[in-house]
Amino acid sequence: MGVDTNASTKNKLKVDYVFTDAENQLLTNKFLELKCNPYEDYTSFRSEIENIVDNDVEIKDIVEKIKAAGNRIWKEEPYLYLQNCPIDKDVPIFDHESPVQSKRELKKTYVGEGFLQFYAQVMEMPAIGYININDGDVFQDIYPMKSLSETQSQKALVALGFHKDLANHFVRPDFVNMLSMRAYEGNQIFTTFVKNIDLIQKLDPSDLNLMRQELFYTPFDDLSTYGNRTELGRAKNHAILLNEEEFDIAYFENRTVGLTEEAQGVVDKIKVLLHELKAPHLLKAGEFISLSNNHSIHGKDVEEITDVEKQRTRWIMKTVNLWSLEEHKEHYVDGTDCIVNG
Repeated sequence: MGVDTNASTKNKLKVDYVFTDAENQLLTNKFLELKCNPYEDYTSFRSEIENIVDNDVEIKDIVEKIKAAGNRIWKEEPYLYLQNCPIDKDVPIFDHESPVQSKRELKKTYVGEGFLQFYAQVMEMPAIGYININDGDVFQDIYPMKSLSETQSQKALVALGFHKDLANHFVRPDFVNMLSMRAYEGNQIFTTFVKNIDLIQKLDPSDLNLMRQELFYTPFDDLSTYGNRTELGRAKNHAILLNEEEFDIAYFENRTVGLTEEAQGVVDKIKVLLHELKAPHLLKAGEFISLSNNHSIHGKDVEEITDVEKQRTRWIMKTVNLWSLEEHKEHYVDGTDCIVNG
């Protein structure tokens, strides 16, 4: 009981909507009827969900509730938090050596994938994949993998520094959507959040002036370069403050470096402020967070582990999403409309 209380007192995010048990079951039933395997034919799977959203009168009320919850100014409220979301009843344990391949072999229902795609369709934020990440799977997993357990990636066991997803990639997602599939509350593993607007308001004008300049370097993330199906080369030098009006910043804790002494001083200051401002959250099974990647920074804290095996099977399914597929079409793998070649 002590552990649960500690976790609940740390959770700071406002709940935007809680699905009723009846709504949960209705959506679950719809997603159990899906015919297509999203890992073999994502395009057809996406079409099935589009048909449900556009034509299924039974779920129209749910669609309107999600839209209402998402009606916001994202730079001011960059997280949308839902509870009691539909997930698969059978959540298999994946092989620690090859969890991605294991998931494809063991997972026989696609309720979690259905919900993530459903949300993307309702909110008109299409999901994308990256050929260098899980071989282009649109549905990714925050799930430990032995060879990447010490990295700064979604496959790590260790803490993950504050970051904007794919901070210096040529296709940066606008959203990161996360659905908790399995969690053990006895392990104190928190997803951490900071609003960019709160961080920027703590910085001096001189700091912001440096952040506008291409005085910083962030290497491509560990997962994008693991296996290297497409060689990415060296990432470009970049500004940290990408869009001042929208409070958009590109940063990865302990990976972004300043190219001058003054620029490094700003990097160091940002790190301190992020840890002062952070809101931790222990995601329980069936909880969902959609975060604006342009208006927030997130990470992972590992505070206390009481069950190592359950730590190795903690599972959050995720997608990364854009406001517009058309904007980045020059970067897609030939023959696809949503898989980035990199």
